[in-house]
Amino acid sequence: MKFEKYIDHTLLKPESTRTQIDQIIDEAKAYN
Repeated sequence: MKFEKYIDHTLLKPESTRTQIDQIIDEAKAYN
């Protein structure tokens, strides 16, 4: 069973940087 689609991937810190946001978007794309 693949669990990737069932795990929520978020970045909720208000002080998140653009680099962190870009990284989390890239990870979401990579793991679908």
